[in-house]
Amino acid sequence: MDINNTLQINAGDIANKVVTNMPPAFQDNILFILNIIKAIGIAFLIYLIFIIIRAIVQIGSARRIKKISKNVEEINNKLDLLVHKNIKRAKK
Repeated sequence: MDINNTLQINAGDIANKVVTNMPPAFQDNILFILNIIKAIGIAFLIYLIFIIIRAIVQIGSARRIKKISKNVEEINNKLDLLVHKNIKRAKK
């Protein structure tokens, strides 16, 4: 157990020394890269929200289309009945 604790402490010390002894130009580059990663993360979250909203809207549209399709089928069946009646009347 003592070895794990010393390794964790040593790793933390090493990380602190690396950050404090880093040249300023290198620190600026790392900060720039971190800012780019943050911007990409924010853009991804906005895109994810957009996808979720679009999916919800498409579900509503699909329901409306299904309802319209049923209405068109009913109208088509009724027209078929009328056409068959008119054909029978014309033959007599």
